[in-house]
Amino acid sequence: MINSIIAVADDGPLEEASDGVVKYQSAHIEGVETELIVPSPHTCLQHPWTITELRRILLHHVGLKRVGPKALALP
Repeated sequence: MINSIIAVADDGPLEEASDGVVKYQSAHIEGVETELIVPSPHTCLQHPWTITELRRILLHHVGLKRVGPKALALP
């Protein structure tokens, strides 16, 4: 499974967008299972969407299907 998180700081079309360092076209990888576009400059690690997506990906890889405030459910 390949997942992608791409920061985009521009408001224009994705084909022309950039995070200020890397253009979307360079960061985009065909065939990924998921791609999240984060409205952020290049350093998007502290953006809430990035944190939530990283958590979802990591929990998926360890085999957890649901995560709630009270319990973790195994597959």
